Amino acid sequence: MSSAARSVPRRSPASAGHVLVERDGTMGWIRINRPERLNAFFGRMRQEIEAALGEFEQDDAVRCVIITGVGRAFSTGGDASVMAELIEAGDEAAFETQAQMAAFRSPAAREGVRAFLEKRAPRFPR
Repeated sequence: MSSAARSVPRRSPASAGHVLVERDGTMGWIRINRPERLNAFFGRMRQEIEAALGEFEQDDAVRCVIITGVGRAFSTGGDASVMAELIEAGDEAAFETQAQMAAFRSPAAREGVRAFLEKRAPRFPR
């Protein structure tokens, strides 16, 4: 890997280096960099990955994009501890944003996650 072909990883303040994006010749790399939490998503990580994919799509030199996790896991999904803190704090809007970011798109899935975090049975609409 030549240093001339490799771009410097970029970081946004919202993720504090938890999504690393770089290009090495014709390959784009997206690395989820939160190994201490098995690369669990929080904050704006999903949006950063989507933005990086969009940039790579516009770059004619990039022929392949590899998305990987740093450490022993690709990703465990949304960070349940962050979502639990938001529920305990009563921050409904932030919880909804976090749940959507973690790809819990359906109301039933969000209710299932909320019930798990609140240690109760889920209440699904009939």
